[in-house]
Formats: sequence, structure tokens, C-alpha cells
Amino acid sequence: MWMLGSHGRVFDDMEERTIVSWSAMIQGLAMHGQAEEAPKLFARMTRIGIKPNGVTFIGLLHACNYMGLIDEGRSFFAKMTNDYRIIPQIEHYGCMVDLLSRAALLQEAHDFIINMPIKPNGVVWGALLGGCRVHKHIELAEEAIKNVLELDPLNDGYYVVLSNIYAEAKRWEDVSRVRKLMRDQG
Repeated sequence: MWMLGSHGRVFDDMEERTIVSWSAMIQGLAMHGQAEEAPKLFARMTRIGIKPNGVTFIGLLHACNYMGLIDEGRSFFAKMTNDYRIIPQIEHYGCMVDLLSRAALLQEAHDFIINMPIKPNGVVWGALLGGCRVHKHIELAEEAIKNVLELDPLNDGYYVVLSNIYAEAKRWEDVSRVRKLMRDQG
């Protein structure tokens, strides 16, 4: 088989493959530099009648994120809910926000967060913040940081990210303000 060397052979040699083994392989492909193989394995899995679960879709969304496949990621998210009736969990939402944010679709990522039927956590807002840092979107970064600090006020890493965003934009007064906030927070 084409995947993960000896692990792929072990998978192929298994007498019975459960959704756990299929999902583990999809996750492994996504995490170990063979993300383009994950959708192929998913297609093979569904062709033989194995129904995916939430973990399967986390692997697929990670693979799409790794490869920058925005439309495919959207499609898998829609399939998860529409075709397989799997209720997205916070991890699925986080994957989608990360996918959109990395692709510079920051407003879409923000709207996605705002329209989530569950309360976003720090990871979800942090994914948007990371995209704002990479793509230098100060206004959305400020909103993301406000939300993430409400959820995780003691994490000084977020202050550093915002300070760096301001520094890259040469907004030195804002850099000083954030540094002062950090000192005040201890």
C-alpha cells in the first residue's frame, strides 16, 4: 500500500478494519506528510460501506488544512452534517476556522465563528488570531484577542501575538499598550 510504510502494510494486512482503524489511518496520513492520501482512503472506506464518525472528519479536515484545500474542507464539513448526520463538535469548528484563516479568508472565518451553534473556545478564537497574524489583519486580531482573553485570561502568549501584529504594522503606541497590559496582569 502507498501509506505510512510498514503501518500501511499492517493496516492492509488486518483481517477486520473497524471505523477506529480507518480513522486512525486517515489521521495518521493527515499528520505525517501524506495528507493527499487521506481523502483517497476515505473514499475507499465509504465505498466498502464503512460509515465515518466524528474522528474520521477531524482527520479529513486536518488533511484539507495541511494541503490548503478550502473547497474540499467545506465539502467534508457539509457531508459530515448533511450526509452522515454527525453533529460537529468544537474540534470540527476549530479545524474549519483554522482552514479558512490560513487561506486568508478571515472574514469568512470570523462569520463562521459568530454563526457556530456552540460557544467558541479559546482554540477556535486562537485559530482566527493566528490567521490574523499571518495575514496582518489588525481589526479582526483585536476582536479575536478580546474573546480569547475572556476565555483564557492567564495565557500571555496571546498578548505576545497581538504585540507582534502591532509591531509588524509599526503601531508602536499599541505595542507599548499591550506590553503595559502584560506587566499589569503579571
